[in-house]
Amino acid sequence: VNSAQLAIGAKDTETSGTGTDYTHGTIDEVRFFNRKLSSSEFTSIRNNEHFTSGTVTRSLVSVIKAGEEIKELGCYGTWDSSITKVDVMASTNNINWVTIKSNAAPNINYPVNPGNNYKYSRCSLSTTDSSKTPIIQSIRANIALKGSTSSYTISVSTSPSGLSPQPSGGGQYNSGQTATVTAQPVSGYTFQRWTEGGNQVSTSAAYSFAVTGNRNLVAVYSQNTGSYTISVSTSPSGLSPQPSGGGQYNSGQTATVTAQPVSGYTFQRWTEGGNQVSTSAAYSFAVTGNRNLVAVYSQNTGSLVGWWRFNNEVGESSSSFIDWSNHGNTATCISTSCPTSTTGKSGKALYFDGSNDYLNAGNGASLDITGNITVVAWIRPGRLETAYLVKKASSGSTDGYELSLSSSTGKAYFRVNGKTSGNTYKLFSTSKFPVDGNTWVHLAGVYNKNKLQIFFNGNLENSMTGPANILSNTDNLEIGGPDDSRYFKGTIDEVRIWNRALSPEEIKASYNSGI
Repeated sequence: VNSAQLAIGAKDTETSGTGTDYTHGTIDEVRFFNRKLSSSEFTSIRNNEHFTSGTVTRSLVSVIKAGEEIKELGCYGTWDSSITKVDVMASTNNINWVTIKSNAAPNINYPVNPGNNYKYSRCSLSTTDSSKTPIIQSIRANIALKGSTSSYTISVSTSPSGLSPQPSGGGQYNSGQTATVTAQPVSGYTFQRWTEGGNQVSTSAAYSFAVTGNRNLVAVYSQNTGSYTISVSTSPSGLSPQPSGGGQYNSGQTATVTAQPVSGYTFQRWTEGGNQVSTSAAYSFAVTGNRNLVAVYSQNTGSLVGWWRFNNEVGESSSSFIDWSNHGNTATCISTSCPTSTTGKSGKALYFDGSNDYLNAGNGASLDITGNITVVAWIRPGRLETAYLVKKASSGSTDGYELSLSSSTGKAYFRVNGKTSGNTYKLFSTSKFPVDGNTWVHLAGVYNKNKLQIFFNGNLENSMTGPANILSNTDNLEIGGPDDSRYFKGTIDEVRIWNRALSPEEIKASYNSGI
């Protein structure tokens, strides 16, 4: 106990204003208690300051700890009825303030958008009554704090390992997010459960949970047991002998299907649902379900006089493409006008930029056809245009043949003995060609004993009476452009020319086989 005076901002012995031991700064909310405060009370004082008087506008500012942010905010207490507006505000820097709630009601918390990193809060009170000063009886900023967001990794895999497709939903998540991992259907297997560390966590293929840490989840499958049917056939259909290896197999067995040598034909590939699965005559695989496999053959006949399959095979380069009909009509280009290799309808194909890309296959005797002819190509157009796909003719001439596209009709056409006016022997498809750059179309033009035919995706769409014969010329056969710079933009694959008329059944088989 002593009799010294209580001094705030100066020594008790220097109250006359002549001393130098004074506080230089601002002091607020000085309080004394005649008891010991608890740690929770100190925390409450820190987060819930108050003041009991004010002027026309007053604010209460509270600063929170580093690594934290404001989650929700409100103004608590009671005040004189002269207060006409209360704004709840937040800031990242104590300078620029964002209003969380305008005209806020007292004693209600309002949510703050997470992730804005607000570090400061304020309650602003004002009045429109200039006749008196608002008396703030009791006010506090009630602040709920949220810790910094953590990121966690959710890993997914299968048992047995390496099954395809893999489960979805793995990746990075913030703490508190909901993750959903989904076990995908796998041919020959049945999903059983999700496990973590060997322990089951869910039997649902789609497992959802709140993320609270890293997790390694395993989708457990059981292999289906039972018998499956492996069916084999040929394209063209009915070739003999048929492939071997078809029949009944147990799940997990290894099956080998073998394309047999067929007189007059050459095996090309195995397909399933129109998609290539193997180029080996003997194709082996583990049985996990029923399969329908087709052995695709090409006919060995002197009637095939040009075949450019653009598969980037041995003997080819980026500017030279083999004629696989064995007639030596190699298609070439110069480096500044060469198409580029891309995924084809069957294997690889060539993409033409529509600016200056085209191929020249020369003027070999086998291509100077005056009788029956069939011209076939797979195309994937990228724009509406008049463009030459396969052409051995000159604009304005009345000889030769071509398979091309027309911008005025949006359709494909087959023409022989062409000329610029009249187009006497120019035959259009009835279907329009796509221009999205993603859709494949199979086109075939046939001249057969004075009749012209055009096929679209294996179907005969139009026919007309043709000339007595196709007139000979010395023009080069060109693919994708010019003669008068009608360049094609898109992808071309499996260009073939026969010096005979293929039947509608053969055209359909070509379409179905993907070549």
